[in-house]
Amino acid sequence: MSKLLFVVQWTYAFIRTILQMKKKAILIKDFHSADGALHAGETVIVEHERDGYTRVQTDMGKLFVVPTHILKEIP
Repeated sequence: MSKLLFVVQWTYAFIRTILQMKKKAILIKDFHSADGALHAGETVIVEHERDGYTRVQTDMGKLFVVPTHILKEIP
């Protein structure tokens, strides 16, 4: 039973560190799409960056793909 507890604790610690590694960014310009809008000054979590576009998640959990140049990384 202690091996199982060790594995569960290790997995939880690993997942927690992965979630803390995600970068945050702030929008410097409004972004509109068919799914909704993101407004300047809104804070988002960066999920993935590729080919000049970034997949971000809002504080409400909605995902958007926005151009990288309208984001500013924050600590």
